[in-house]
Formats: sequence, structure tokens, C-alpha cells
Amino acid sequence: MEIVNVKSTEEKVKKAKELMLSVGNKIGSVYFTKKENGKLRKMCYRIHVHEPKYAKVPEGGSNRVINDRYSLLTVFDTNKIIYNKKGEMKGRGAWRSVSLENVKRICVNGKIYKFMA
Repeated sequence: MEIVNVKSTEEKVKKAKELMLSVGNKIGSVYFTKKENGKLRKMCYRIHVHEPKYAKVPEGGSNRVINDRYSLLTVFDTNKIIYNKKGEMKGRGAWRSVSLENVKRICVNGKIYKFMA
């Protein structure tokens, strides 16, 4: 595990974004606290997903920082299960936003990066 020491929020956002995007076309995971309730969330994600079968691409495209003020990065959550109206599994995947300010740990390319303030 590699410890990433950051001195400011801007530095943390920049480093977290850089690490998350470095996964390429593979699957990575990220641990972060949700802004709405402060709970820790683990998400397996992919970037560079084009035209997924069960999830509509978000407005403005994928893999983008959707709001510089809040530092949210849009990624494709590979664990979300999609059900049809009968309750049967239809497919996997959904678009999610990750708060880069609240990232605790990132696992990419076989390495683990833990953020320390």
C-alpha cells in the first residue's frame, strides 16, 4: 500500500482524479465517503465505457468532472444490478459520480493508494 500525503483539498482532488483515470480500460475500485450521509462507500468502476447496453450515457458524456466546484467525477459503476419490472436481473452497470474531495483509497493497476491529510 502506498500512502499519498496531500496538503490541500485541491492537491487531493488532482491526485485522486489522476489515479482514477490511470486505470485505462480496466476495472478499478475507490473508497469514498458520500456527501449526503457521510457513509463509506466502495465502488468498482470503469472509465472509457461507450454505449453500455443497460445504462444511458449521462448528459455531456462520460468520464468528466461534472462540476469543478464540487469535484465530482462521473464513472461507470460495474456492481450495480439492474432489474426489470418482474424483479428479474436485466443487466449490470450504472453511471455514478464520485466526490474526489472525499476519496479515502483507490485501487488501480494492482496498487493501493491510501490518502492521508
